[in-house]
Amino acid sequence: MKNQIVKTITLLMMCLSIIVSFLGCASKNVQEEVVDPNFIGDFGPIQLENAFAVKSGLSGIKALEMEMYFIPRTNNVECYFRDGVNKICLILSPENRFQVEEAVIEYMNNYQNMSLSTDKPTRKNAYTRGETNISWGVMGLARNADTNLRTNHEFLEENKPYFKITIESAPDNEDDSTYSPTVELYFSPAHLEELFRILNQDTLVEMVREKEAEAFKFETETSGGYGF
Repeated sequence: MKNQIVKTITLLMMCLSIIVSFLGCASKNVQEEVVDPNFIGDFGPIQLENAFAVKSGLSGIKALEMEMYFIPRTNNVECYFRDGVNKICLILSPENRFQVEEAVIEYMNNYQNMSLSTDKPTRKNAYTRGETNISWGVMGLARNADTNLRTNHEFLEENKPYFKITIESAPDNEDDSTYSPTVELYFSPAHLEELFRILNQDTLVEMVREKEAEAFKFETETSGGYGF
């Protein structure tokens, strides 16, 4: 009788072990199926309108034009432009765009109140700071670095305080003896208005939804077919 009880308990423990193992696998499969919150759609890059900024140098300010692409699979925006001899690709993640927008709100409030400081822009007086990624190269985007982005403002001309985005220099991800260039972009209030019209998140999502509707469209107005 005692041996029978031991066998029964052993069998129950084996069954329990199998059930726990099964539930563990099922839980793992559920976790693996969690969708990235930044995934907007399974489509390639969508070209956006070009945006403008200015650069500041010894000869004064010069126009800078940026080609921009929305990446639905990551919710990132890629900005391509020339800075001196280098071709640059700057990644603006959703977090980057939110941080820049928050900084712009503060800048514009102070701009309208004419209370912007004339202090030199530094890390200490930055509106916001965040992590980003930059690729660069003379002939192509041969190098890549994880770096920091900070926002300030600076008076480039009398009574013209520009909003400033600085991409800090950082070591190449595969060669720490080579550093990325420091990139400084300046935006007027007019530039910022256009930039955020282009980067409006609802507009970006709507572009993807329109692609989905086109991609999964079945019937045409004249195709007829089953039940039409």
